[in-house]
Amino acid sequence: MTTLSTPPRTGFELANGRSPRRATGLEAAGGPEAAEKTDPGRRDPSAAGETETRIVVIDDHAVVRDALVTVLSETSGLKVVGAATTLREGIAIVKQVSPDVVVADMSLTDGNATDLLRVARRQHLRAKIVVLTGLDDQLAVAEAIREGAAGYVLKMQPVADLIAAIRAAAAGESYVSPALGGDAGGDWARSGLLKLSRREGEIFRLSIRGDTAKEIARKLFLSCKTVETHRGNINRKLGVRTTADMTRVAALYGVAIAPKLRS
Repeated sequence: MTTLSTPPRTGFELANGRSPRRATGLEAAGGPEAAEKTDPGRRDPSAAGETETRIVVIDDHAVVRDALVTVLSETSGLKVVGAATTLREGIAIVKQVSPDVVVADMSLTDGNATDLLRVARRQHLRAKIVVLTGLDDQLAVAEAIREGAAGYVLKMQPVADLIAAIRAAAAGESYVSPALGGDAGGDWARSGLLKLSRREGEIFRLSIRGDTAKEIARKLFLSCKTVETHRGNINRKLGVRTTADMTRVAALYGVAIAPKLRS
């Protein structure tokens, strides 16, 4: 767990404290150079009387986390004030330093960004949360937005995309990577995915992988009747009639289908 009151030192810094100019993986994908294009002059916000956006980064991959800290710290108007490896550490830091924005990996060793969103809502944390993930799954986007995410960014996109999401979140706006429809009113949202409740999302995923109502009921500790009721609601919200129709919607919007394990 790391809280930062001064510009962070990372594994990318040289012994003399200066950062090497060889691009990190994120810089190569856009990095500070891309930020310069969207923010000409890389002006010092403090000199203009502006307030820096304070950020906490949560990612369990050290290389990614350190690269994010380095790139964001070099971007005008942004200040990294903490970094964590786990969800538990991240929540502790967020409570301690009260950042404006949290950049959190979707999948962590002890939870995920959706868990963080629920904790933030339940405990009334003020930070806006931007989800960073390699998962190109539009139901996951809908679920994150429904839980209160201010942004959803794919790791394969340029770092300028993440910076745009952070700035949008700090301004009280929402941001979804252009590769996923561009905004909360994109095609994926109009598909009805955003209307699915958390339980309906679970049943939708199990249905499209071929689980029967009985199998779903056993897995989720529900009655078969309750599962069928949820399926009926899913069909109505998505405008479909059969499981085959659900599967076509899943394929159209990139919903990940988990393999069905054989007993």
